[in-house]
Amino acid sequence: MSNKILSKVFGVVLGVLALAACGPDYDRTEFSGIVRDDLSGGISVQRLSVHEGMILKSHILVLNDDNDPMALTVRSTDPEVVEVLSVISPNDYTFVGKRTGTTTIELLADGELVLRVPAEVLPQPELP
Repeated sequence: MSNKILSKVFGVVLGVLALAACGPDYDRTEFSGIVRDDLSGGISVQRLSVHEGMILKSHILVLNDDNDPMALTVRSTDPEVVEVLSVISPNDYTFVGKRTGTTTIELLADGELVLRVPAEVLPQPELP
């Protein structure tokens, strides 16, 4: 075999091995089982809102491109504004509105940052 043919075969073999070594990649995040605060808080991939002194609960799944769940870590960049707590059920999280302001909720799948959700803690409405 000539060197040209050997190098082409070697390149194809390396490409196949590289593809085989790649594991499943992050595909999407799903929010379900959302329990809102009594004042219209909510969560989605676009935003989280919760009122000061209230909590919001959600079941969160991150899925890879094989549609399998990935290990999830959820954290707040400012826990003095929104505190994130995991609850007893797997992948269930509560978001506590600690003080009025904004922060970001970060979701890590298998240790890699995959989603940043802007979060806002809204003030309690005025009493009549």
